Amino acid sequence: MPAEARRRARRQVRLIVAVSVPVGLVLSTAAAAYDAHQDQERSAGSTRWQLAVTADAVRARLDVQGELTQISAAMLTPTAGTVTADALDLWDAHLQLIGAGDGAGAGDAVSWVAVAGAPEAQDGEVVLGTADGSATAVVERVVRYTEPSLVDELAGGGEGGQAAQVLAQAMTAARDTGEQVLSAPYLPGGDAAALDGVPDAVDAVDEDGPEAALVAPVYDSTDAPATTVDRRARIVGWTVTTFRIAPLLAGIESPTAHATLVQDADAALGVLTGQDDASAGTAPVRWSAEQVDLTVAGRTWTFTAAEADGSGPVSWVTLIAGLLLTGLVVGLLAARAAGEVRAVQLAADRTRDLAARSRELESITRNTPDALARVDADGRLAFANEALRQAVGLPDDAIGRRTADLSSFSPVMGAVRALSNHMLALGADPGPDPENDPRRLISMSAQSGGHWYDVRAVAEVDDENRTESVLVVARDVTRFREAQDRLGHAATHDPLTGLASRDVARERGVSALATARAGTALLLLDLDRFKLVNDSYGHAVGDELLQLAAARVGADLPDRASAARLGGDEFVVLLPDARPATADEVAARLVAAFDEPFTLNGEEFAVGCSVGVVHAEPGAMPWDELLRCADVAMYRAKAAGGGCHQWYEDQEADLARQRLTMAADLRRAVDEGELYLAYQPEVDLVSGEVRGFEALMRWSSRSRGAVAPSEFVPVAEETGLITELGSWALRRAVSDIAAHNRLTGSDLRVWVNVSPRQFAGHANRPDLVTTVVDVLAQMDAPPRWLGIEVTESALADDARVVPMLRALYELGVGVAIDDFGTGYSSLSRLHDYPVTLLKIDQSFVQQLGGDGDTGPRAAGVVEAIVALGRSLGAAVIAEGVEDEFRFIQLRALGCGLAQGYLFGRPATFADAVRQTSVLTRRSGAAG
Repeated sequence: MPAEARRRARRQVRLIVAVSVPVGLVLSTAAAAYDAHQDQERSAGSTRWQLAVTADAVRARLDVQGELTQISAAMLTPTAGTVTADALDLWDAHLQLIGAGDGAGAGDAVSWVAVAGAPEAQDGEVVLGTADGSATAVVERVVRYTEPSLVDELAGGGEGGQAAQVLAQAMTAARDTGEQVLSAPYLPGGDAAALDGVPDAVDAVDEDGPEAALVAPVYDSTDAPATTVDRRARIVGWTVTTFRIAPLLAGIESPTAHATLVQDADAALGVLTGQDDASAGTAPVRWSAEQVDLTVAGRTWTFTAAEADGSGPVSWVTLIAGLLLTGLVVGLLAARAAGEVRAVQLAADRTRDLAARSRELESITRNTPDALARVDADGRLAFANEALRQAVGLPDDAIGRRTADLSSFSPVMGAVRALSNHMLALGADPGPDPENDPRRLISMSAQSGGHWYDVRAVAEVDDENRTESVLVVARDVTRFREAQDRLGHAATHDPLTGLASRDVARERGVSALATARAGTALLLLDLDRFKLVNDSYGHAVGDELLQLAAARVGADLPDRASAARLGGDEFVVLLPDARPATADEVAARLVAAFDEPFTLNGEEFAVGCSVGVVHAEPGAMPWDELLRCADVAMYRAKAAGGGCHQWYEDQEADLARQRLTMAADLRRAVDEGELYLAYQPEVDLVSGEVRGFEALMRWSSRSRGAVAPSEFVPVAEETGLITELGSWALRRAVSDIAAHNRLTGSDLRVWVNVSPRQFAGHANRPDLVTTVVDVLAQMDAPPRWLGIEVTESALADDARVVPMLRALYELGVGVAIDDFGTGYSSLSRLHDYPVTLLKIDQSFVQQLGGDGDTGPRAAGVVEAIVALGRSLGAAVIAEGVEDEFRFIQLRALGCGLAQGYLFGRPATFADAVRQTSVLTRRSGAAG
């Protein structure tokens, strides 16, 4: 029997050999052929991908030309009528400033071609074909960056040969379609036939090869014509950007192994040398069938790869076939057994992987802070993680019960029920728009146990798009909401006293002046002897005193009255729709309240207050004048010895006299050079390096002495001098920073405060964008060396200010929001503003480390502003840093930049540079 078994085994072996050898040969041959085919497919796929990469690189370069052409056309589009000479001059200046090209394929020239209107072409004109005859156009203005042949021939009065015909075709197509058009390639002054033919060798791209032009139409107004007839009637001209194709292609690094041919229809534009053809020179080349088309502005360029070298010897096929035959004969039975072992091992590995993934998923659902629930198609709770059980207080037997029976445990569970029922009710219907299937995600908010939750649900569908279960996620967003509330409160309230901010007081006052029937009263209150307390006992005691004073100001006010802090120790009380008798009574009560001393740290402080009162009939005066009148009355109370209130009288004489005197002195100060700029460094809190300077305007008057900016800037605003002062400050600041950066090799930025009045321009004065562009051009300074600071209130003028800020931002000029957190801007709109830098007001910085909840509240506001800056992609700087403690606090809160007396007081530019040198050496030594 064993012998029979051996014989049977031998017969089986012989049978296996007899069958396996020819089968192995056939399989080996088929496999070799299949591998060769696959190699060809992979090679072809790789070639197509490489051609696509090359085409994308060329597209990127052509897109640069397209953007330049479109910007040029947009700048010349008139609001009505035709393009004026002034518009062309401004267009010319802007293009020269932009610096459109360097002769390396980035654009050679930009031309303005205007409709000439003559029926026949003259010298320098281009003939355009139309449906009802012909029209002509003439080159009126050229901004050159190199010497392109087309512009030289047409602008010089020549006919342009075949190039002019190509340009006429492109201009006609652009006019009729209203779109940007890429012209056919041409040889300036040559013949189109010179471009035909496919090269048979890899050679360098000719620098004097063909050109092309991008043409954009310009109509008589910004609203584009809707029909071809209107476009032909309303065309006023074209902007034409010419460029040489050879330099454009020469700048492309082709990833292909072999050469790439670039064609426009049958015209060869050039050959890109491949990585393996760097030294091929004029060696013969065969072009393959692999091609990629690139369509840009109505033209299609075709990229064709050279054929790769033939495959090598194939002796390895025979060797592999022999090895396969030997292995097949010797190891057939072992392979079967090994295959069974491998199958078992694979099943075991899959089981282990499944178990590991299950453990991983279980760990994630168990440890995630988000509450997770799954509801099945019957509305029963199929799964709940531990976070959900704790948030809702679910019983142990909750799994399997209906969500309707569990919704009473918590509003969060009620939200789970509502969202899952909504998803299940949708069934398998994706709605009218499957791309926006409402089952993908819905959400709602729920509050439970003092916590706010953002509850979201998504449907889990089967292969037939039917909802088989719903996954619900509840995330605790309490801290986020609290941060939003803190930031919103900080934007409308004084952070120290909790009273309304200056901007809120202004908003309420403007509203009261416009609507009050009985008139509006305003009380301006200033503490007496507060500076003495502040200087003697320090800012901490002074801040506590201001908080107690604010409580007295806001106590026992009439209905609809509101109190606000203007800054320092000044407060206002607004009485809308009130009569003078009511205002007098409130003022007397305030003075009496402040006659009582304040008790701080066991000591009594008798400060008192002086109150100025003014009453305005409906429509009698604007808010700013009302506030200034109250200020004059308050100073009269001060002059009377304090501790009393005074009514404003003879407002026109006092106010006009003060404004006229200050304005006259300020005009003289401009002429006689009494104004100067002081600079304060801005420091990186991590590295200690100086990142820039803020330019601060100062006035040293021979008659008045040193005049604070808070005194002369409002007068400059009222009289319109602020525009002249602002332009002077821009030029001085850019001049100083440009000289410093060039001398030292630095790349610092100077920040200049800008008034809202500077944004507006008129016939005799350019707007802010034009002023900035002119100053940068005159000083030959890059835009990144300049930053513009605006207040939050300036952003309220969205229609005028924001577009200009966006233009400056896109130019590269920095844009900062000054004293952020003290204004009254909409946080939702901040994401629409072009912001480079947020400046935290020093009032928040001074409160860091304060007693009670003042310090933590200020820290929360700073942290929220830092987070907001990150979301906007803007840096954040803190103002008023005067000691190491606040330096450390700000750095811990994530603030990146700071300025203040700790780093240097405002000084002349030379002194500021010396201060920063000492600061840099100190930070380097500390590092």
